[in-house]
Amino acid sequence: MEELILALELYFKLSPNQFEETNSQIIELSLLLNKRADILNLDKSEKFRNPVGVKSKLNNFLFLDKGKGRSNISTNDRLIWGEYSQNKQKLCQEAKIIRRGIEERSIPIQSSKAILDQEASDFPEGSIHYYIHKRHERNTKFIRQIKNTAEKNGQLHCEICGFDFHQTYGDIGKGFIECHHLKPLSEYDADEKTTKENLVLICSNCHKMVHKYRPWLGRNELKKILKN
Repeated sequence: MEELILALELYFKLSPNQFEETNSQIIELSLLLNKRADILNLDKSEKFRNPVGVKSKLNNFLFLDKGKGRSNISTNDRLIWGEYSQNKQKLCQEAKIIRRGIEERSIPIQSSKAILDQEASDFPEGSIHYYIHKRHERNTKFIRQIKNTAEKNGQLHCEICGFDFHQTYGDIGKGFIECHHLKPLSEYDADEKTTKENLVLICSNCHKMVHKYRPWLGRNELKKILKN
């Protein structure tokens, strides 16, 4: 899905007569997709996401848009077109965070593949989004301070459903809780820091439910769902 988001972003930047494998922007996207594959440790052939393949994907979107070009459209092509073609602001935000994750290359290939195998396949925003989200969570000293303070005050439980890992799992769950950013990381400025108001201590189940929809469900919205 991430590759399709980047391809659709490029589709809206080019005119159909620019859909050539020699186009510099198509070549640039091809290189970016291969770089993403390296980060995720994906198997690649010599023709993996080459400029011809990128051109082909752009022509798929042309068919969905104008009814012109090739008609060999995948289900994912239609899903991405339906979700983003009428919301270019959302498309640009999604593409921004994907590009940011690829260009930073901040997570080693081996560890990122392990995360992918265990958890990332369930993260609706996509694996690159997931890595940025988890890196931001793990590397932010401020977040660790919030968790430590909550634990000292006996409040280290899910703010949505009240689940307490320590109470349920004993010592193995002591000190454990996840942290959700109310403001998506894709909307952060380059030097913007996380604030206490933008964080929610949350259990794994509620965290997945919050991310199930776009825009993400808010704290009160999910609480209402639980009450009903």
